[in-house]
Amino acid sequence: MLTTLVLSAALVTAQPGLASHPSDAPIARHLEQTVFEPAPAAFALRYTQTGSRDPLKNGAAVGAVVGGAITGLGIGWLCHAFSDSDFPCWQPVRLWTALGAGAGALVGAGVDALVQRRISVRGTVAF
Repeated sequence: MLTTLVLSAALVTAQPGLASHPSDAPIARHLEQTVFEPAPAAFALRYTQTGSRDPLKNGAAVGAVVGGAITGLGIGWLCHAFSDSDFPCWQPVRLWTALGAGAGALVGAGVDALVQRRISVRGTVAF
């Protein structure tokens, strides 16, 4: 350990220019003059987006059916389960079914628009 300390102290005192100006060192000059270029890609990825010709109508139709069915069945069950009188539940059930179908159509069209784009990744390997 003492030998390492003495050698490092001797090297620092023997070359004071390197300690004050690190750019004068040969490795620093070599790194400043070297132009680094990226290596040729051995594996290249290419992303492509392809649009679909699928209209939003089918997403809206599926959303309307699902939204109307869930809302109509839910409101119909709630109205019949908690109705103490002879109040006809079919009028509010039809209203809420129509509202649920409209909301479902909006959600279905939105989901179909988001899922419509397909991203494909292609990789090529060069030897």
